[in-house]
Amino acid sequence: MTGGFGDGLFGDGTFGGAAVGVDLGTVHLAKRPSLTPLFTIDGRPVRLFDWQCDVSADWGDRSLTGKLPRSVTWAEQGAPVVGWLGSERPLWTGELSQDPRSDGDAWAVKANGPAENLASNRTRLFYRIDDTERWVPSDGEPHNFAPAGGEAYNVDARRNGLYYFLEAEPYLVNDRLGHVLWVEGGNITKMSFKINKVAHAGNFQLLTRVTMGPAGTLATPVDSQSTINLGSGTPDGTLANINMDAGSTQDLIVTYLNCVTGNTVGNRHRYWLTNVKVYGRTTDDAFSASDAASDVAALSGMDTTNVQANGLGILPMDWTDDHPSFLTQLAAICDWRWMARGDGLHFGPYDRTWTVFTNHDAAANLDIEPRANRVIVGYRSISGAYREAIAEPAIDPFPGKEIVHYADELEAAQPDGTLATSVAANQADFWASRRVRGTLELANVRDGRGMRNPYEVVAGDLISLPDTGLPPQRVSTVTYSPGEQVTAEIGLTFNPVRALIEGDRPTRRRKRRRR
Repeated sequence: MTGGFGDGLFGDGTFGGAAVGVDLGTVHLAKRPSLTPLFTIDGRPVRLFDWQCDVSADWGDRSLTGKLPRSVTWAEQGAPVVGWLGSERPLWTGELSQDPRSDGDAWAVKANGPAENLASNRTRLFYRIDDTERWVPSDGEPHNFAPAGGEAYNVDARRNGLYYFLEAEPYLVNDRLGHVLWVEGGNITKMSFKINKVAHAGNFQLLTRVTMGPAGTLATPVDSQSTINLGSGTPDGTLANINMDAGSTQDLIVTYLNCVTGNTVGNRHRYWLTNVKVYGRTTDDAFSASDAASDVAALSGMDTTNVQANGLGILPMDWTDDHPSFLTQLAAICDWRWMARGDGLHFGPYDRTWTVFTNHDAAANLDIEPRANRVIVGYRSISGAYREAIAEPAIDPFPGKEIVHYADELEAAQPDGTLATSVAANQADFWASRRVRGTLELANVRDGRGMRNPYEVVAGDLISLPDTGLPPQRVSTVTYSPGEQVTAEIGLTFNPVRALIEGDRPTRRRKRRRR
């Protein structure tokens, strides 16, 4: 931000006077540094009054309301809005959500934060699908890939693989049938699987073909394993990795059993594919939570400098809801927080800590939260069986007792318990800790440099309350108002899904097992 803001804004060339002796309930303050936010709309300073804005962990800069003098004529829908602390640090960023509305002798304005841009991007976040039950017979609607002779086969998509059965009857050249996976709106980049055979016949092939769904013209990937002869040269247990052509786009993939030469099968034969993985936005099995956060940010043109590294592998993952709720999912499994601020995405742990004395610095309205010494994360195995991962805290607050927190069941079927175990471990110490829920009306905060302005507190920070004996508490939402009125919510998490698509989100099965 360029200099010279204060000269014409308040008339005294300052950011505002120091707050001395402010009375906030029973709180009496000493003198401390004062910093009043300044606002710009479309890069020009404005006098914004009756304003309020807020910032949330698992969302970022949310909403702003306020009023402008009638002399402000350049404010219109889409104009960038920034509240500044000092000359460089933004308090809040966003865009006007509509043209200013006449309100007496002023303009009333509303603005939304940059996460709205994330919400408007509907790109399907398809990274990897392992669930073979999502495959369907290739001759069914709406695909109708049914060449002559397909009725001679039986195919089945089961939890543990894709099955092809040959009956005891004649087969002609190019008789074929198989399975289809349509990832509408995605882009398939790779497929891998293991070939299994019982009493196999040697004159059949496994063909992999791709197209744009639901019923486009099938194309053959250049990868040599897109055509695999199933005779003795391909032993049972063969692994296949089929990469799609560079620069190609396809959201439908077909696997066929194809007859190479005419043959009468004397008895029933069987082939089946296991460890089936279909890849989209990545072909790397080590694709991590921070990789996914960076990918989502890049899709909306956001800077990823503040996406911290987190190696927790999240695959399989195929997300069809809005992008903010996907980031919330990532934050939940890592026990981190994300925020959209300005042109960048922030993804990382709750880290910066402020000190607040409830008898000097804030009016507190807090309730004690229940604790647990076991965290259980449920998930489904590839075979469909329900499994649980259990984690315990480093220090058990209830020795000899079991108090369980049941976390949400993981969305996708899992090849093993690695992700569920990591999610449970990430949450165990948090649920064992002493926690409170409620609000702190901040009049003062402190750090290693001494007394600070409460406008500097941001959601995603931590607040230490030394006079309560509690460990640092997570700040989930901060609401800012004029006159250095700052309210921090502790333990109350903003839910962007409700705000965006209330009543629109499909219900997901959540299993709770009680002991």
